[in-house]
Amino acid sequence: MSEQENQVNQETAEAPVAPQQRTVTAQTVLLSAVELAQSRGAYRVNEMALITEAHRIVTSQENARLQAEAAAKGESSEEGDVAESSE
Repeated sequence: MSEQENQVNQETAEAPVAPQQRTVTAQTVLLSAVELAQSRGAYRVNEMALITEAHRIVTSQENARLQAEAAAKGESSEEGDVAESSE
């Protein structure tokens, strides 16, 4: 019995893993809604070309935004490295 209690105590004593945070934007919500509706058959076959094109446009805009954010973060960390090395 004490072994079971000890095992339970060890499992609860471990720090919980923090969930990964994800930024939610209007574009990601829109893309998710379109994908969900498509998977449930909300669109006719002749409408899928339009839905696919709209999805491609929004996806490319979202990817460009993410790349711009990543580049901005990279530049700010490089500026910090330069400032540290000049001191």
